[in-house]
Amino acid sequence: MLQKLQFKPGINREVSNYTNEGGWYDSDKIRFKSGYPEQIGGWTRVSSSQYLGIARGLINWIALDGDNLTGVGTNKKYYVEEGGTFYDITPIRASNANTTTFSATNGSAVITATDSSGHGAAVGDSVLITNAVSLGGLITATVLNTEHVITSVPSSTVYTFTASATANASDSGNGGSATDASYLIGVGPSEFSFVAGWGSGTWPDFVDVTLGTDPFNVSAGSATVTVTHTGHGLDTGDYIYINSIGTSFALSGTDGRTAFACTDIMLTAFQITKVNTNSYTISLVINGITYDPDSSDSSAGGTVSIRKKNTTTSTWGTTVVSDLASQLRLWTHDSFGEDLVFGEYQGGVFYWDKSDGTSARGETLHNQTSGATGFDAAYIPRTATAVLVADQSRHVVCLGTDRFGGAGGGFDALQIRWSASEDLAMWVPRTDNTAGDYRLDNGSQIVTAIQTRQEILIFTDTAIYSMQFVGLPYVFTFNLLATNISIISPNSVITANNLVFWMGHDKFYVYDGQVRALPSTLRSYVYDGMNKNQEFQIFAGGNEGFNEAWWFYCSSGSNSIDSYVIYNYLENIWYFGSMARSAWLDSGSKSNPIAADYNNRLLYHEVGTDDISGTSATSLSSYIESSDFDIGDGDRFGYVSRLIPDLTFSGSTATNPEVSLTLTPRNFSGASYTTETAKSVSATALSPTELYTDVLDVRVRGRQMKFKIDGSSSVGTKWQLGTPRMDIRTDGKR
Repeated sequence: MLQKLQFKPGINREVSNYTNEGGWYDSDKIRFKSGYPEQIGGWTRVSSSQYLGIARGLINWIALDGDNLTGVGTNKKYYVEEGGTFYDITPIRASNANTTTFSATNGSAVITATDSSGHGAAVGDSVLITNAVSLGGLITATVLNTEHVITSVPSSTVYTFTASATANASDSGNGGSATDASYLIGVGPSEFSFVAGWGSGTWPDFVDVTLGTDPFNVSAGSATVTVTHTGHGLDTGDYIYINSIGTSFALSGTDGRTAFACTDIMLTAFQITKVNTNSYTISLVINGITYDPDSSDSSAGGTVSIRKKNTTTSTWGTTVVSDLASQLRLWTHDSFGEDLVFGEYQGGVFYWDKSDGTSARGETLHNQTSGATGFDAAYIPRTATAVLVADQSRHVVCLGTDRFGGAGGGFDALQIRWSASEDLAMWVPRTDNTAGDYRLDNGSQIVTAIQTRQEILIFTDTAIYSMQFVGLPYVFTFNLLATNISIISPNSVITANNLVFWMGHDKFYVYDGQVRALPSTLRSYVYDGMNKNQEFQIFAGGNEGFNEAWWFYCSSGSNSIDSYVIYNYLENIWYFGSMARSAWLDSGSKSNPIAADYNNRLLYHEVGTDDISGTSATSLSSYIESSDFDIGDGDRFGYVSRLIPDLTFSGSTATNPEVSLTLTPRNFSGASYTTETAKSVSATALSPTELYTDVLDVRVRGRQMKFKIDGSSSVGTKWQLGTPRMDIRTDGKR
């Protein structure tokens, strides 16, 4: 008799394979439309151009002149893409004029640079050299006057880079006395490097320690501070968090701030370099800005309290250091008219003016000016966890930022501040403007925020708030929506179809006016199969053309994104697969969604049928496989003699698109499967699309069977499955 192979839509891994009879159990690169599976669309490169680093943030906007722009934030650079070209707008953190000289060695391309003003750079950072003259041989002015990547840092005034030419014996000069060196903001990690998150197993425990009186040894003009900490038990690379400093000392920074209290910037986390068992050093290069003590003092700081790693371990629940800026380079960004406001996660805040052109770099926000009455640049935030522009009111909003009160405010992970409306430089609250501030009181830090049509949702590590514009006198109101919730990473939240979806530490959530846990048939599969040490990399992406919310994550054992899970909010179903991406942006003003891969390229998705990210097309390796099904209660064998396909190849470009259909039997639910040869179904004509659903003769016998359709082998193939049928009869009990 003919029996329909009709399965429930969606993938279910919350129950066993056998319990899920009548459903789908495994998949890759498929989606469901009206309940039936089909292959997802292909992808192709936006252009042949590439960028440097791993992209972690994308934003798209339209300028007043109609230019379609995409911001691309990587762990090394920030770019604006236009017309397929990536323009480097990475801000400069410090510029030293007339203080840099060079030396070269015959037969080597390694150049040693000495900046008497101090560079504040690390290995991997970039320096832009201008106005240098030739060293006398092959190291010409053209070779020197460009951007270089720093390859070593022997001291605070010396670094090296590799030139594009090899020096000869004539390269004995020093580059002249007029050389300028501009240091770009530092590069960030491409992987999460300091574990502090949810998961099984053991994690570092932290204890608060009061150090001996005046434990800091500081030197004027040096960003390196030696800390006396008897029997600290720490190693190079460990972190401390400075809780309090009893007696402050004065610092000056390359951001222009002078003679301010060290407590303004030192109450944060530092990675240490061990000197011996009783001391270590920390660096006052913070968020790309170098801070130096104004005077030397071998015994400074008064009574100092720090938080350090304990020598014992405990499970999740202990307090952890929250210096996320040094763990993974993420970006937040928003358009301000045709311009761009962007920032490093828990780092500097920047502004790019479109009218200056794509050759112009972004600038620090606190260098902007305003003609408003009472303007004071000292009040402009220098650091923020996240930055956005309120759509309705045109306020620039910094979340997790400097406390209100000018340059001496210091960082507060729960502080929110906003500029005057339409004025990104005016941050001094006055009766004649709408600038202001507010501090949240639930949680220990703001993790992220997302803008919806009616409100801004703000996530702390334990709660979610609504921020709504109401106008004067309050400007914004803040309402606590829910507590005891979590969010797994800053980029794991999206808004789609007037809903907000996000991924928590152990479940998915949705906000539709109220916060609810989102049931998932893949919850255990995803959380048990991810690399929890790399949770911070997880990001969400919308694909509204197909009513989908995507989450990309690192599978167990992988330190880079290689897997995804999809929630179809229209059909209320889940499915999953594998794909290596580092950032995603829904179509918006572009024709298709855009994603970033690990080969430094942007890709248009839902284009064609294949992977065309390289020089030639490859098939997508799409498939879907059912759970086991049986005859009756599974007490009898079934024998299948024919399989009648029901599928179409609409959208295919191949002359003869092809897929494989497989029925695989086994005798009991715990027994091994019997290997079966797949049967191919191919199209001999693409119109009408169903003429080629021919019968397949098979010989399959078993108590349980599973069905699979595989489109991996054929380039130019796109398939959609209907309701196939099989000719099956009972065939005894053994």
